[in-house]
Amino acid sequence: MPKFYTLSYFRLFIYLFLFFVVFSIFAQNHPVDGNYIRAWLVLGPFFPNDLAYDFLTGVGGEAKIEPKEGDTITTVEGTILTWKRYKAKGNIVDLVDAVGRQLLFSIDLNFQSDLERDIIPVELRR
Repeated sequence: MPKFYTLSYFRLFIYLFLFFVVFSIFAQNHPVDGNYIRAWLVLGPFFPNDLAYDFLTGVGGEAKIEPKEGDTITTVEGTILTWKRYKAKGNIVDLVDAVGRQLLFSIDLNFQSDLERDIIPVELRR
């Protein structure tokens, strides 16, 4: 696979990851205690032919997603995917452990805070 092709997919993954972290609606109950968030909802894998396609169109689209553990999504190909709770073993979310070695998947997390914030810092590592 050419390097530019791989970088395009990695860049898309980063954009999708940030989209779901910042704009998701599902609330987690995690007290502010100085630890990293370890509980997530994951959905996937997706096998995209068109990276611009909204895989969550059947439930209102990526912008209106309100997933709960156990909710299902039916892909265009007819595959049923289930939102599953994933708990990180440490301070790093191992996405390969969460959904396997796939190109595209969704994770969901929403913050509730007494403080108004515009940006939530997220770090991805390969």
